[in-house]
Amino acid sequence: MNSNYSIETIITEQDRKELKKLFDNLSFMNLQQGCHLFNIERRDVKDEKNVYTEKIRKYGESKGYQLQQNYFLKYRENSFTRVHADDCHSDSVKLTIVTVVETQDLIGGECLVFDEYQKTLDNRGDYIMLSGDDNGVPYGKNIIPVFVKLNCGQSVVYDGGVEHGVTRVEQGHRVVLVSWFN
Repeated sequence: MNSNYSIETIITEQDRKELKKLFDNLSFMNLQQGCHLFNIERRDVKDEKNVYTEKIRKYGESKGYQLQQNYFLKYRENSFTRVHADDCHSDSVKLTIVTVVETQDLIGGECLVFDEYQKTLDNRGDYIMLSGDDNGVPYGKNIIPVFVKLNCGQSVVYDGGVEHGVTRVEQGHRVVLVSWFN
């Protein structure tokens, strides 16, 4: 059960191929470290109303948000993203959509999202042991690490306050389009 994110198919296979062509034609920055990104290639999409990103923009708008920016990231060997929430950059990031454009021979590079711990009938036990700094049972807190398995063309959607990251790429690469909405 996931409550903090969803996996969506927002674009078609043809859209994905066109996004890859767009990626290939943009200039890039190699970042040793860029905020939470490490050893990564970033390519900014300058035109917010780019025909290839239009479906993603419309999806965000259908949820009540306005597109803030689109950019591509290429995760390659030793790339990773440390755990963070996007609203730490600016409280104006209310929704994030990450769309997988391409993967090649990828080992590692998994999307990691922290999901909410909920009280269920499966919470069994005679007692709860708390450490000295706990203020009770963590129901409602985002403490469950979840690997989100995405295929090319799929998107993971979550709000700006959800903690997430990407594990280190051991081999191959992955290209994603990141879309921030406010």
